[in-house]
Amino acid sequence: MGDIKLNTTSITNLKLGDTQVASVYLGNTLVWSNVTYTYPLNGFPSYHAQSLRKLYSGYTGYCLRVRRTTTAGVTTLVDVDFDNNNTISLDSPISIPTFGSTSAINLGQFAASTTGTVYSNPDNVTINQSIYVTIWYDQSGNSKNVARGTTVVNTGQPFIVTNGDLEMAGGQSAVRFNGAQYLFLTDTSIPLTNISSYSVVTPTQQENGNSNLGGLKLGITSGVNDYYVPQGAAFAYVNLLVFAANDISRVTNQTKLYSMIVDPSIVFAYRDGSISAPTSGVVPTNPTMTSNAIYVGSGAVGLIGYVSETFSLTGATSEPNNLLIESNISERYSLWDNTYSGLCNTYPNPFHAYSLRRLRNNYTGPCFLARRLVGTTTRNVFIFFDSNNTISLDSPIVPQYTLTDITLATNLGGFANSPGYGNPDGLTGGATINVIQWWDQSETYANDGTTGNNIIEKIANQPTALKQPILVSGGTLQTKDNKVALRFVKTNGNYLAVNDTTGSLNNLSTYFVGAFSASTTINTGYSLASVTSSKFFTFPFLSGTTTYFGYSTSATAIVDTTIFTTSRKIWSLLSPSPLNGAVAQAWVNGSSKGTNTLISGADTTTVKIGIGGNSGASGTNFFDGFIQEIVCWPTLTTITSDSIRQAIESNINTYWGVYP
Repeated sequence: MGDIKLNTTSITNLKLGDTQVASVYLGNTLVWSNVTYTYPLNGFPSYHAQSLRKLYSGYTGYCLRVRRTTTAGVTTLVDVDFDNNNTISLDSPISIPTFGSTSAINLGQFAASTTGTVYSNPDNVTINQSIYVTIWYDQSGNSKNVARGTTVVNTGQPFIVTNGDLEMAGGQSAVRFNGAQYLFLTDTSIPLTNISSYSVVTPTQQENGNSNLGGLKLGITSGVNDYYVPQGAAFAYVNLLVFAANDISRVTNQTKLYSMIVDPSIVFAYRDGSISAPTSGVVPTNPTMTSNAIYVGSGAVGLIGYVSETFSLTGATSEPNNLLIESNISERYSLWDNTYSGLCNTYPNPFHAYSLRRLRNNYTGPCFLARRLVGTTTRNVFIFFDSNNTISLDSPIVPQYTLTDITLATNLGGFANSPGYGNPDGLTGGATINVIQWWDQSETYANDGTTGNNIIEKIANQPTALKQPILVSGGTLQTKDNKVALRFVKTNGNYLAVNDTTGSLNNLSTYFVGAFSASTTINTGYSLASVTSSKFFTFPFLSGTTTYFGYSTSATAIVDTTIFTTSRKIWSLLSPSPLNGAVAQAWVNGSSKGTNTLISGADTTTVKIGIGGNSGASGTNFFDGFIQEIVCWPTLTTITSDSIRQAIESNINTYWGVYP
């Protein structure tokens, strides 16, 4: 149904009160809309383009060829067209069969589906059939269709309908792969250079150590120059580790947009619209090599999950065009909310960004990886931001490992057995939830400290259970001044840390929101420290009842002369460049606390980040109190004007309500 009618008149303007209704759905099917459909690739030529929506207005072919094999062993193949909404649904028309016979006129009838809408069963087959994809047609006009076993039953064919249910991911129809399934094309005309590849992928299973996320593969069969977008925990991957950007934040059932742009020999990688890799020095082994294989669902490492669309453009896109394409994809699959604007949307590209609120709209990863220990049973879950872009007991959770971190809870309150959230896991009393990792929302990258060349995110980590800070205690969310907070306990030695070889102690602008819980000696909240020497900045640093910050081993610390209090504060430190002998500026709650002369001697570019401890990964002088947000920008040239500093602090204070 394409229109809503009043008697015989189509409704063209539908409102609820004064609000214009853009679209009306019945279940997952769009039945009416006053929004003009946008063809996302009009004006962008591609090498290949597979999608379950129309990508080009001029494309007139089918979307899929599919197979139905009944329990009686009768196989029928038909072509599936786009429905009136330019997508694939159970209402999608089907063609005259190319193999076998059917009287069905749409995909729902062909599947004899009784899930949701009941479709007629003209072929009188068993109800709720499964439908397999044998060909995914190319919309580029280049006839680069990917296929597998097009005329026979093949266990390697992915699903579009399972037991009468249309496969869905990201709120839209999708093709589901089970690890052994893939579609491919032998092709010698796609170069591995000067391409822009985009893949919308949803993994449905994640196990410790697996790499079950091969979405799109372009490569030669010898495996020398395979590009994967993505593969396993990596994306924009080139064989022989020439280039790989890691995605260790991947979780089950989370739809993501992966993009790889090669221009012409430098690889740029994006995840959910965020640049996620170096922009130079990344060159394939043989940049003139052409591809003789396209795999969707991959081949060597099969995807366990969904592909909604994947395409490769004929040339590397400009930044404005890349943003235009990714914005369209984001809106289609509800990847991020473009109406929301966080602190790091206004002031982008931080060096690192840890917070209990979402700091930018296209950050779609978790806030925490957290642990619950009940008796001898440990469960690890990712905790995501709630609908208000913060952390609460309503925050959604996802098990870290599907088959081992088993829980019936869907939110933090249920996982912690908090009052009013039921008790889905049958716990006795409220649970305590400790944080293993605090995710960096900047999505800048650091060295992993092991191989010297793998790229990972600056995720603050604590592998030792006794040292992990507290998010929920006895079913009660930790708060400070009625705002959610992460609790660090000095006597437990709580801290989180990450190594980083890409940063520098030079030229930083840092904002820290937190509060001490008691007046104790040697009590440190945050530090940036040199890995190779003793140079470090530490703040706030409490000794007795005096607060220091901007502290280093070879310089006089700035003193916060304000009477000691357990109330929250915003501590700000701006360090110039070069670091040698320069003067840092410091503020508390927007008031200047003076300057100090910084470390002498050459700075190192190897840095540790310590949260709750003063020496990064080793952590000796521990914090006792609450931390809500730490954001650090890597340059003073655009951040340190007083008006910008005031604007940043105003944003922080407005949200957290630190001072009047």
